[in-house]
Amino acid sequence: MNKDLVSMVSLIYYSMRKLFLRRRFVICIGIVIFVIIVMFYASISIDGDLFFGINLLDRLILSFFAALLSMIYGTTILAEDIEDKSLVNVLTSPVHRCVSFLGYYIALCVSVGIMMLLVTAAGFFAYFIPAGIGYRRLDIFISFFLLTFMATIVYTIFFLTLNLIIKRTIYFGLFYVFVWEGFVGFLPGRIRELTLSHYIRSLGSHVLTEGDISRYSGSSYLASIYVLTIFTILVLIIGCGLFWNKDFP
Repeated sequence: MNKDLVSMVSLIYYSMRKLFLRRRFVICIGIVIFVIIVMFYASISIDGDLFFGINLLDRLILSFFAALLSMIYGTTILAEDIEDKSLVNVLTSPVHRCVSFLGYYIALCVSVGIMMLLVTAAGFFAYFIPAGIGYRRLDIFISFFLLTFMATIVYTIFFLTLNLIIKRTIYFGLFYVFVWEGFVGFLPGRIRELTLSHYIRSLGSHVLTEGDISRYSGSSYLASIYVLTIFTILVLIIGCGLFWNKDFP
């Protein structure tokens, strides 16, 4: 097997292990518990209304926690390796830096994707099982998980690359998640086309048939796929270039 591939697999395994075993994983557990409480309370309060449940999944998980978790882990994965000096081993190994950067991205994407699977499942079943329609509408769960995983693919590379440009990435990340994606993304008019959430929710309008998201007036299915794919590839290329040339402390 190619030595670069072996090294990348090792880096992916090592990075994923750190993401799940370190104390920061408590954030994911806390989010899961919070989502369960909120969704269960909402379900028993309004008798498990289908449209309201889908709107909660949309606003709470797809439009907020997918970006938040990607930001939290995407802005810290490299910083932690710099802090504990493990990045030195990565940079001094006989492996192309772009391969190492790709390994970090895959590890981050898969790890946050697994976390979003837990969060989405927690929210879906906490709301729909008390309503008696949990397992009869697994299509909703599958659709939302695929959408959140798409969001994870895009957001993680954005924040990972941002690490190489901005020193205090966490502050910009908080602004981006809470203000740009959380506020601007829901404004009327074409300004929302400058947010990633616009294209993710546009995809949702084509795969979901209930809830406000199904009536979202956004971009076409193909246009959304093109924009998200091109954005991800472009930012990945920029990230590889920056990681290759950057002098780390």
